Amino acid sequence: MKKRLLLACAFASITCGCTPDTFQAIQISVKPSELLSQGPILQAVAQGRVIGSEIASTALLLLGLYLWYQAQKGQPWVTILKESIWGGVIAGWLLATAGNVLTGPEQWIYNAGQWLGTTVGPPDGYMMGQYKGLIQALFQLFQSINKPLDDASQLPVRVAQAVSYVVTNLNGGSLIVLNSLGVWLIKGVVGLAYTYLIALYWVILPFVAWTAILPPTRGVLVGWFRSYISIALWPMFWGIADQINIALFQTAGFGSRGVAGSSDLVSVAVHLGQSQVMFLMFNIATLFVYFVVIPVISWKIVSGSSQPVSSLVG
Repeated sequence: MKKRLLLACAFASITCGCTPDTFQAIQISVKPSELLSQGPILQAVAQGRVIGSEIASTALLLLGLYLWYQAQKGQPWVTILKESIWGGVIAGWLLATAGNVLTGPEQWIYNAGQWLGTTVGPPDGYMMGQYKGLIQALFQLFQSINKPLDDASQLPVRVAQAVSYVVTNLNGGSLIVLNSLGVWLIKGVVGLAYTYLIALYWVILPFVAWTAILPPTRGVLVGWFRSYISIALWPMFWGIADQINIALFQTAGFGSRGVAGSSDLVSVAVHLGQSQVMFLMFNIATLFVYFVVIPVISWKIVSGSSQPVSSLVG
């Protein structure tokens, strides 16, 4: 009895920081807008501009040799300049505006992606509120299963009491808490990856801007824009996924409906098991959608790929 009391106290200590009242405060702590304005990022972009400008000077020299070669082959100078001058202009613009929050194209693309995510997604905090309702129902199940009022002489009741013992011990309680909050852990990791990639592409841009100068290397800059735009679109797809998630919360119920406060321990144990299975399946689906489906679909849209999603995933 004493051991069971200690385990129940341990479980309570684990879950005290994740109660429904404090769950609303769980947010991704790293925001791209804050990270991109930090000194190390700005310094890296500034260093990239210096190095990129030096490489661009060499590329302009090579471009001059290329133009001279085309002229020697009889190509009209007007045609040569028309085909080549825009590359130098674009490279100069990118190098001059890299890291600028007002005139940099990377900032425009990032802001567009954030706006799309806000527009198509649910209101700020709404999905968290919906998920909080599921967590509230889950905790009510825990409260009920810790009050075994049934006749222990019946086999189903003894099984339910065994379930109660498992879910209230230290290991079982930890697994249930992690499973119940899995979706937010997944969203936190993918949000951090998004922030990291946005910052990485900002730093890389000055190093690849010079590739716009030479016709054979322009595909590198085009590839940067395609990849960066596809990442910047992630918030839009997250917003759509959140809308679908809310619909799932409201229809599936995650096995937690109608049993809160019940004195039927067997019913509570069954619904608790159902809720954990639902949370597990939802976490697996969220993991697949956020880490595989959304990046692939975003890339396919930007690149104009006509391949099926399965071919890119495989």
